[in-house]
Amino acid sequence: MKKLFLHLVIFISIILAICLGLDRLYKKIIPEKIAEKAYWIWQQKPKKYDYIVLGSSRAESSFNCLVFDSICNSSGINLAINGAGLIENEMVLKHFLEKNSTRILFLELDEANLSPQNHFSYPFHDYVYFPYMDDALIDYYIKKHEQNHHYYWWKYIPFMKYAEYNSNFSLNKLLYPENLDSIIDCKGFRPFYNHESAYTFIDWSGKFLDKRYWEVADYSVPKKSYEEIDSASIEALNNIITICANKNIHVVFYCAPSYEGHFKKYKYNSLDKFEFVNKIAQKKHIPFVNFSYWKYNQIDSIYYDYSHPNIKGANLMTSIFSYYYKNNLQADSSFSHFFNDHF
Repeated sequence: MKKLFLHLVIFISIILAICLGLDRLYKKIIPEKIAEKAYWIWQQKPKKYDYIVLGSSRAESSFNCLVFDSICNSSGINLAINGAGLIENEMVLKHFLEKNSTRILFLELDEANLSPQNHFSYPFHDYVYFPYMDDALIDYYIKKHEQNHHYYWWKYIPFMKYAEYNSNFSLNKLLYPENLDSIIDCKGFRPFYNHESAYTFIDWSGKFLDKRYWEVADYSVPKKSYEEIDSASIEALNNIITICANKNIHVVFYCAPSYEGHFKKYKYNSLDKFEFVNKIAQKKHIPFVNFSYWKYNQIDSIYYDYSHPNIKGANLMTSIFSYYYKNNLQADSSFSHFFNDHF
């Protein structure tokens, strides 16, 4: 019996040692080998910026900092992350401001990141930040987000977190890493080209605008309950505003362009969100530029899909936005000319 127990202890010790070694190895090599925007952000050297951009893929794909900086003679960076909700945005902002500074935050807000549970498959990418769980800030947000036993497994059982998400950290991905430069540019902008074949452009009446694409999703109007504003996201939004106020950062809200069909589909829900954001903006004296109302929401050639502009649309939006920036964040008649209604 004692011999069996001794063998069991030796076996467990060997497994534990292997798991500890793998845990340390993965912690080191994952940020170097896995193509994730967050790892790119964490690797940025300390710098003073004129502005930063935060949001989800709609910010990541709509705000081209290279174009903006060439027009405004400024220095900015796009910190938006595909599929990220406002809680993750808050965490990224806190981390980034530990070693960097900025004068302005352009924060993209829309029905997606105000109702992330129904729009994003994974609004807080906790698994991406596993290599940084020794950081008190990251540990706090993961623990807050994962209010169950998962956090303790990840924290105290070596290699458990990487094993659980093995599809995201597969050996194939580590041995044959994707080049992040092929996804985002040097300032964090993620360009989309042409149209996405998984979407079909149709107008609100159901008429096909582009018959090259065959996959048609459900374009029925969603129920209002589907678009209920998430209380945790509102808390994160208020936290972002407070963080910026404490660091004298000027906040500007904006809503990225949507193709007219998308906007009409979600119109009453989108309008609820716009009214909500407007109330916060007015109360906090924050400008809100809404590109849902710009004059180009019927030109399908400048959209990648319903809710993302392609690189042509992004460059157009960025150029218009740069005019607003150069005019000291004031909207005059020339700027208003680009919009069908109010913005």
